[in-house]
Amino acid sequence: MLTRLREILVRSGVNLANEELLDVLWLARSLPSDVAPLARRPALAALSRQAAEQGEPRAPGADDPAQLGAHPPLDIAPHHLFPLHAAPRGKESGRPEPAPHRAHAVRTPGPHVLPSRHLTLGKALRPLRQRLPDRRRQVLDVARTVDAMAETGLPETETSPARSRWLSLALLIDDGVSMVLWKRLASEIRTLMERAGAFRDVRVLGLNTRGPHAPLLSNRPYRQQGSYFSPAALCDPTGGTLVLVVSDGVGDAWWDGRMSEAAALWARRQPTAILQVLPARLWANSGITTRPWHVTSVRRGGPTTAWHVTDPRLPADLVDFDSVPVPVLEPTPAAVGDWARLVASPSVTAVLPLWDFGRSATQPRRAETRQGPDAEVVLHFRDAASPEAYRLAAHLAAVAPVTPSVMRMVQEALGPPTNTGHLVEVFLGGLMHNAAADTAGRLLQPEFFDFSDDARRILLGTLPARELLRTTRLIADRLAARVRHSPSFTAWVAHPGGAAAVGVPERAFAQLEERLLKRLGVATHTDAPPADRPSLAPEPLEPRERDRPQSPAAQRTDTRPPALSSAEDTKDKILLVDDQPENLLAMEAALSALDQTLVRASSGEEALKTLNDDEFALVLLAIQMSGMDGYETAAHIKRRLRTRDTPIIFVSAYEMSPHATFRGYAAGAVDHVSRPFDPWALRAKAAVFVDLHQKNVQLRKQAALLRTGTATDLLAQLSTLLSDAETQAHDLTGQLQAQAPSATVRTTASRLERAVRSLRQVLQDALGLQEEPGAPPAPASLYSPRHRDQ
Repeated sequence: MLTRLREILVRSGVNLANEELLDVLWLARSLPSDVAPLARRPALAALSRQAAEQGEPRAPGADDPAQLGAHPPLDIAPHHLFPLHAAPRGKESGRPEPAPHRAHAVRTPGPHVLPSRHLTLGKALRPLRQRLPDRRRQVLDVARTVDAMAETGLPETETSPARSRWLSLALLIDDGVSMVLWKRLASEIRTLMERAGAFRDVRVLGLNTRGPHAPLLSNRPYRQQGSYFSPAALCDPTGGTLVLVVSDGVGDAWWDGRMSEAAALWARRQPTAILQVLPARLWANSGITTRPWHVTSVRRGGPTTAWHVTDPRLPADLVDFDSVPVPVLEPTPAAVGDWARLVASPSVTAVLPLWDFGRSATQPRRAETRQGPDAEVVLHFRDAASPEAYRLAAHLAAVAPVTPSVMRMVQEALGPPTNTGHLVEVFLGGLMHNAAADTAGRLLQPEFFDFSDDARRILLGTLPARELLRTTRLIADRLAARVRHSPSFTAWVAHPGGAAAVGVPERAFAQLEERLLKRLGVATHTDAPPADRPSLAPEPLEPRERDRPQSPAAQRTDTRPPALSSAEDTKDKILLVDDQPENLLAMEAALSALDQTLVRASSGEEALKTLNDDEFALVLLAIQMSGMDGYETAAHIKRRLRTRDTPIIFVSAYEMSPHATFRGYAAGAVDHVSRPFDPWALRAKAAVFVDLHQKNVQLRKQAALLRTGTATDLLAQLSTLLSDAETQAHDLTGQLQAQAPSATVRTTASRLERAVRSLRQVLQDALGLQEEPGAPPAPASLYSPRHRDQ
């Protein structure tokens, strides 16, 4: 029986030894029947036909791999769920996308790379929290000053060197394409170092290891902007600057020896270390190969060349270390703690992995993984990668295109034994390509990665639809658990009112309920105001009833504003100003729930032009911009009569100092926020100013109505009464002058006529204030018959 089974397996391409076959049979008997396979081989057309002829059963949903990737069955009512996609797609034509495929950007909380080790890593850096006397800074020594004044009797002061932190940190982040997967880790390490309290200052620089002139340094990691400078610029002769490089060792400069020369240059002058982001089992496949050595520190700080290095097993006279010691660390508390103690104290010993320069320069470079047809690439990856990595690749292909944050969420949802190392195998295995360039010029997007159609078809044939659906449910549950955390990446949720477009809903990596979507700050279509909802504008005041009928010429023209045609006309406009597209996208995602019109401006000049064309309720203005910065732009806004009352909120890339805060308020800002900002707080601040703008608009409308409506009616009544008074005064003065032609009577009559004429002049002046350009003509009853005759 076993011999017959082995013959069948050999003809199928599977050659197992006797022990392996027994293990397979034991596992088949011991495993539960409802457990899905870890990862099956790709179901190619020939193998599928052979399996069908032999009557072998297939996995549910695996009858048509292409159809499985396009339309996996869903047993949840679609009207209760909203698909969440990792990336949008550009429009293929000028026509608008249909409503089911439109999407809205939403800031989503993602997984932390150092969730449980963040606190312990901070504790591991405690040996570096030392304060030493700094002779460049002097402080008043009270005790010595009192003693000196008591001895000499003179008002003399004594000073002593101030105690300050003894190290500065230069954090170099390798910003190559492969390091996009570790961007979140680099951000968390930066935050950890800034909050550790061990360094005078933390300077973050980008490290380019892939160009022909590499290695080069830049001021901003992951930003191809500005000029580069040489690694020699970091050399500190005093040894007071610690150099920490965060990299995966994949760039060209790590393999050909150029990066080892730069690391040796730093290590000869100051403390230097490399933080390897890859798992330890993958270090041999990178350009940073290591070997463990026994290290003893000689003094506090200083260059690493001062360390005493010996072999951890053999005597010192048999093995000699003839290179520059550069420690390579894992982001774990144990490794970081040993290295921190070596840097901070003398006579400390530890076993650390040091970079083996000679081995990295002589070992063959890994072969390019993406060669040949897609089917051959997948088969090569299946043979070289672990089963967990192949299974993870199939799950990623089902929801691609994906961003690095979504990759981590999928890997986290699969759970043990799948870990970050398997994600690295997929990312560097040649199956994925950067798809951001496919939609360049159509829609601003972050970097995201996709599989080819053939690779996706083969990978999806290895997993049942039930397992893919279970993964999307787990991701949605984890998002619900993290909803109170700060958002870390942008995703796109299917929304009828969205401005972007996404693919088919079956490519979503999660299905969100309406309640969770509201907690993320996105209003669903059920929250949209109905079309027949009355306008929020105040009703105009009705004209007063006349005490007596008036002529047609005296009837007032209706000056009430026309009714608003749609809900779009009632929205206020918010201007977003920043020269970085990703920052504009983040602000749009945070403010989209306000249901107001968001207008972009990529420079200060464009913002001033936009403000000159329309009225805005609020301006969110970035301070750091190329060309005209935020302070200069705010000064121009406040200098113009049209825009001087528009509120401005400054957005800064760092925590603003008291001086910068004072300068912002002096420039005319009403508030400021720092990135990364809390979307809930930014949305609340913007809502306050939008509400104030709406109230100001209502007050202006009511004032206009009062000027053109009620005030005109009152003037008409006063004019009528004054006309009667003028007639009676004229008759009375005529009678008095006829009956008693004395000087006193004539003087009194003249005074009465002058008083009546003065009242008429005041009334005409009030009429002149009402007759503004575009206002209706004044009623004829405002003028007396005598003035009309004149």
